[in-house]
Amino acid sequence: YKKLITKPGKQILCPIVIYTDAAATGQFVDNPITAVKIALGIHTRKAREQGLFWGTIGYIPSPTKVKSKGQRQLVDSGHADGAIPYYEMMDDEGQLKDGKGAVHSSQDLHSMLDVILASLVKLFKSGLTWDLVYNGKVYQDLELVFFVPFIRCDTDEADKLCGSYTSRGKNVAQLCRYCKCPTDESDNPDANYPKKKALAIARLVEQNNEAALQQLSQQNIANCFHKVRFGLHTDQGVHGATPSEMLHARLLGVFVTVRNTFFEQCGPKSKLAKDLNALATEFGILLSRQSDRSLPKTKFSGGIRRGKLMASEYAGILLVLLCTIRSEKGTKMLQRRKHFKKEATILDWVMLLETLLQ
Repeated sequence: YKKLITKPGKQILCPIVIYTDAAATGQFVDNPITAVKIALGIHTRKAREQGLFWGTIGYIPSPTKVKSKGQRQLVDSGHADGAIPYYEMMDDEGQLKDGKGAVHSSQDLHSMLDVILASLVKLFKSGLTWDLVYNGKVYQDLELVFFVPFIRCDTDEADKLCGSYTSRGKNVAQLCRYCKCPTDESDNPDANYPKKKALAIARLVEQNNEAALQQLSQQNIANCFHKVRFGLHTDQGVHGATPSEMLHARLLGVFVTVRNTFFEQCGPKSKLAKDLNALATEFGILLSRQSDRSLPKTKFSGGIRRGKLMASEYAGILLVLLCTIRSEKGTKMLQRRKHFKKEATILDWVMLLETLLQ
């Protein structure tokens, strides 16, 4: 507000929330399409929960590279069957450069987004004069000053929007899209490293400094979001505007890892793990929610130790595990194992599970 509003009373800040998510186009079709939508932050949260307050500004297709390349080879062969694909294909479709001068595959996404966001980027510079109706009063010639507070997207899409590596292999220098934390320090809760800054990364791309970008686990691409105005409280740009999300980062990320780690410490194939699993199953039946859908599911016929479940079910898994650890029988069973001899270790697990459930 202090940096952008130069005429108080004649200007108001108008946040624009960007939303992007892929959707399947059919049950038997491998051709997902991604909608890019926006909503105005001056509307209430209750309003923004309704679909009519979101406007679609573009769609991103996902062309199949293998199919395009195959069709190009058929066309180039001069075979009669290549006549129809020739007229259906775009001019450069399937003509992927190899070796020196090759265009990075991630650049496609940002090139398409660049076109979709072009008119929005103009509004950041020019603003928009509008007759705003608020509480029955008309405020004439009010200038709306735009910025993007954050982007709503999945973890995988957020990495792509930031131009970060999507790989999670051990040889990747940095896993984080927010800061410069090395992969080896990713499990350290006290790790404190400098934040990634959009301008610094843009300069490395301009210089074509592949080595420096690789150390940051960043793609050598022209990121379209470097043109977008984000919150001016930080110079992180898009790297500070893709918040962690509940589905993949929490429920299918942290929650799954916590359950697996607990049984790993019990001994994955040990008698203790099997006994605790059986006890947890009984607790789950006793905690069963019946028809109350506001409570998590706790009844798991196959137990809580294994299996890939739906994301919404992991809260119930942790709840049952917490009851099992906290119970008198569960505590005695754990204390037989050397790793859980200290009472503090069990209490640490109780605190971790309670914190995650909260």
